[in-house]
Amino acid sequence: MTAPAWNCQADVRFSEHCPGVPTRVQLRAALSYRSPTVGTITIPERWVSDGGSIPRVAWSLIGHPFDDRWLRSALLHDLLCAFHVGTWQEATRLFGEAMQSEGNTGWRRPAMTGAVYLRGPRWRPAESITLAQLEEIVRTREFTWDVNDRRP
Repeated sequence: MTAPAWNCQADVRFSEHCPGVPTRVQLRAALSYRSPTVGTITIPERWVSDGGSIPRVAWSLIGHPFDDRWLRSALLHDLLCAFHVGTWQEATRLFGEAMQSEGNTGWRRPAMTGAVYLRGPRWRPAESITLAQLEEIVRTREFTWDVNDRRP
C-alpha cells in the first residue's frame, strides 16, 4: 500500500473584498504533498493563494477557485510558481499529478492542466531554484497576507 499523497486537508481561512466572495485563502497549518517523482513538498503555514485561476465566467462549468477538489493542487502550484521552483513545465506537471492524487480523473484535470500549461506563469531555467532551496525558504520565512514580493 502506498502512502497518501497529501498529509491532510487544507485548513484555510478566507479573505473577502466583497461580502460572501472570497478572493484569497491562507493556510492555517502547513500542508505536504508527496510526489512520486520529486519527493515531499511542504506548503508553509500562512501561505496565501488566490486558489485555482479559473475565470469567473467559467465557474459554472469548471467550478469555484476554492473548490476542495483542487484547492491543495492550486496551493502547490502557486508556491512552485511564486518561487520559480524547477521549470514552469515541471510546475505544471506537478499540478496535474497533484490533481490526479486528489481524485480528479475526469475531464477537469486535463482541462485545468492544459489551461495552466497554456496560460500559467513562465520563467527561464536560469531563474529557477531547487526544492532544497525552497525548503530553506519555507523553514526560515514567515508568510503573511501580503502576496507581493514572495521571491527571496
